Amino acid sequence: MKSLSIVLDNEGPYYPGDTVTGKIVLTNSEPLKARSITLNWEGISQTDVHVFSSPYKKQVFSQKHTLWVPKSGEEVIPADTHEFPFSYKLPADCPPTLNFWNTKNQYKVKVVVDRPWRKNLKEEAEFVVTKKLDVQGSITLWYAQTFNRTGFFVNNGPITLDVHLPAVVKPGQTIRINYKIVNNSSATVNFLKADLFKQAHYHARDQHTPCEPFKACPLSNDQQACRIWPIGKKHTMKVDIAPYTECTYQMPFSISKKATVPNFATGLMTFSYYIEVGFAVKGSTALWTSLMVPINIGEEEEEKKTSPKTQDDGAPPAYSA
Repeated sequence: MKSLSIVLDNEGPYYPGDTVTGKIVLTNSEPLKARSITLNWEGISQTDVHVFSSPYKKQVFSQKHTLWVPKSGEEVIPADTHEFPFSYKLPADCPPTLNFWNTKNQYKVKVVVDRPWRKNLKEEAEFVVTKKLDVQGSITLWYAQTFNRTGFFVNNGPITLDVHLPAVVKPGQTIRINYKIVNNSSATVNFLKADLFKQAHYHARDQHTPCEPFKACPLSNDQQACRIWPIGKKHTMKVDIAPYTECTYQMPFSISKKATVPNFATGLMTFSYYIEVGFAVKGSTALWTSLMVPINIGEEEEEKKTSPKTQDDGAPPAYSA
């Protein structure tokens, strides 16, 4: 009877520069012939832009360590339970673990017992790498947008949407989104909404610098791709904002606990989050009028004490659905 396992001292997540420690446990009820026991560390970053092209895989790191070799030429491991401690310092440039559409950052450790004239014993374990956010600037986002047309066929007049929300949040956190609606139209605003999305922009090959924002990507369309997907529950609030009035509201919004991958950007991929905030007009054929507000999800490196500032410049364009 033989068993082989990898035991990590810390299940993670790990940060770039951390040291991963643990042990290999080999139990054999009878002497085991072997040439060596090796440990392989591997981190990869991979994208697949098009179905007709081959995936691109970048090696973040790859190292091989020898845990055991026979002494005096005797290729035998005595019957017993054997423990082989290990440690490995992660590089400082490891992007967070990710598996979303055709993008993947993956980290694993694999042990191999090389046996002569027998099938090798193998075992592997994945571990999660994350990062802390270094967000500069205001702790509060402020976006404002005037929508001059809030219906497909009827122009009711302009409606201004003004929103405030935190710039950095954590998975599972409940925040409050502050809405100010200036209704200079002849229609009634009857719903407010907020919806969280995750987005990956990725390249067919690694670039020298990341694309932030991704809309400035210099690559041709066949060398880049973008995927966006909702995460968590859509939040709505019923309101009654009459024509030619203005109102303010606070909507509680729960950040999905599944949003565990922090914002990051490398030369190969950019991963980010957006909250789509908007409103609906009573009787309009346009179900929602909204804009996409970028937001950071993760743990900050240190407390930010910057006072709130207007973030209106460079706001994303209006979106109607």
